[in-house]
Amino acid sequence: MHAMPLTATDTLYATPFPTYEELEQFVLYDLPERNPQRRLPTMMWNAELGETQHALLKRIFDSRVDPAAVREAGNTINELGGMQAMQANFYIYCHFIGERLKDMGLTRDQFTELHRVHARKIESLWGGIGEWLM
Repeated sequence: MHAMPLTATDTLYATPFPTYEELEQFVLYDLPERNPQRRLPTMMWNAELGETQHALLKRIFDSRVDPAAVREAGNTINELGGMQAMQANFYIYCHFIGERLKDMGLTRDQFTELHRVHARKIESLWGGIGEWLM
């Protein structure tokens, strides 16, 4: 019997979310190196990434962006650091997903669709938390 090929979404989630140390490495070094033309505020983002925030982002990922997990993460991140923390962790998560999708060799349309689904879902579910508007 042949196994069904993995969908792009299944492939995205096949590799576990990075550890805190790996995500910190990604934010501080890998992301700027992969995007030298953009001056991303990765030092500021990293200042808003603690072990608690990492665990919340991991939960969002592991749940495949389950609404309850996303709302809980947004509320907790807001309580810990307000809008600045929410923005930083949103950007970290979206850039992580984007870089992982790039590594998968998807078509531009596949990449855009999957990346947009993640970003829009978090944006809308965080709507109304603290100063987050959607």
